[in-house]
Amino acid sequence: MRPLFVLLFLGAPALAAEPMDVIALAIKAHGGKDALAKASLGEQKMIGIITQLGTEVAFTGEVLYALPDKYKMTLTLSVPGNKVVATQTVNGDKVKTVVDGKPQELTPAQKGERLQTTANQEISLLLALLDDKKYTLKAGPDAKVEDVDAAAVVVSRKGIADVTLLFDKTDGRLVRMTRQAIGPDDKPVAEETTLSDFKKFGDVLLPTQLVVTRAGKKFMTMTVKDVKWRDKIDDKTFAVDE
Repeated sequence: MRPLFVLLFLGAPALAAEPMDVIALAIKAHGGKDALAKASLGEQKMIGIITQLGTEVAFTGEVLYALPDKYKMTLTLSVPGNKVVATQTVNGDKVKTVVDGKPQELTPAQKGERLQTTANQEISLLLALLDDKKYTLKAGPDAKVEDVDAAAVVVSRKGIADVTLLFDKTDGRLVRMTRQAIGPDDKPVAEETTLSDFKKFGDVLLPTQLVVTRAGKKFMTMTVKDVKWRDKIDDKTFAVDE
């Protein structure tokens, strides 16, 4: 056993921050509990570019959500010589995807990926992570996100894939999310979403630039143009036909 003075000289291993302390700091950084509670019903508008089969496709989009389990995203994709409108709706454990007015058959993996999207929305807004009956948190290894030193928290919940959140150690902002996504071939693929250019919408601080890679390759870039918080969203918005 090494003497105490030797350990002090060498430096003891750094202890990872307690996950709940990291989340508490992040909640404060993003606006606080009261502000984030109001963000449980919202509308977002965005533009971006998605890479499909090596081709970059521009899109505009709108997301409506009522957490914890209702989500609707509509994308208008500008494919060469045409526009394609794709909508995915989640209501509880029910999922519907429609492309140009035609309902799409989904594999179990594809359905799970859409349910994960709704969970990711709730996770990214942080407040629900305080519910230890719903979410389990554990510390992950510290990492660098661009030039930022980041603390990692691994988020687990029954029925979804684990999501690792990386937070700027200096101010608590959420700067990256990583997970195993489901690719077009129904196979898992490592996905990394880097968040930047933060802006306040009401009292909530959110990223307006998102860069997504899959298997280390660029998959999507997105700019959030507007965010509005809603008092109510009509349940018909999230209707999913059996």
